[in-house]
Amino acid sequence: MIFYCLLFKSDLVPKWLPLWGVITVPFVLAGAAISACGIHVPSGFLALAIPYIPFEFFAGIYILVRGFQPQSGRD
Repeated sequence: MIFYCLLFKSDLVPKWLPLWGVITVPFVLAGAAISACGIHVPSGFLALAIPYIPFEFFAGIYILVRGFQPQSGRD
């Protein structure tokens, strides 16, 4: 969550991209906590991670293709 908040503040990617991460990460965390407690999720852990998986692919491809533009005035 901290990473996505910092990514949002940095203006290195479009604002909607880190928001997508902030919205979907709680589902992944909830699924991991439920699985760690030994509770069986009917559709499995993957069902809770489905909204997050495209974010990882899209963010990685976006950063690789567009890269980071250096900001003027920063050391």
